[in-house]
Amino acid sequence: MDLSDFRPGDWLIVVGAAVMLIFGLFLKWASFGGITRNNAFDYFLTGGIAWLLLVAAGVITFVLAAGLIKPGNVRWSLILLMVTGIATALMVLRLILGAGDEPGFGKLDRAQGMYIAFLAAAVAFAGAISNYRAEHPARED
Repeated sequence: MDLSDFRPGDWLIVVGAAVMLIFGLFLKWASFGGITRNNAFDYFLTGGIAWLLLVAAGVITFVLAAGLIKPGNVRWSLILLMVTGIATALMVLRLILGAGDEPGFGKLDRAQGMYIAFLAAAVAFAGAISNYRAEHPARED
């Protein structure tokens, strides 16, 4: 496996996915008093799905860039752009919605895991944009 074939965008997607893989599961996403939300899957629609999409994008990018599978006729840069974009949008929505309410305890504060997961999604999205632009240069008409 030759890592010199990895483009900067590939690295951004893989690193963003790796960060999401680790910090989306092992850092607290919200806290207030004694109540915590432990990871992305405590917010399945906005956190868990974003986690799944981003980790899948990282795996696909790695196997494509490492040459373990051939891209064929599939427009992977477009697919990865959409997947990472959806994951980033879900994380933005999670940040806007906040950490949620717990009966009797009030509003939960967003914790470091939620912010780091958002940054990981944004980094991966930037990598997908970079790869898409590299494969589809702007036309000058």
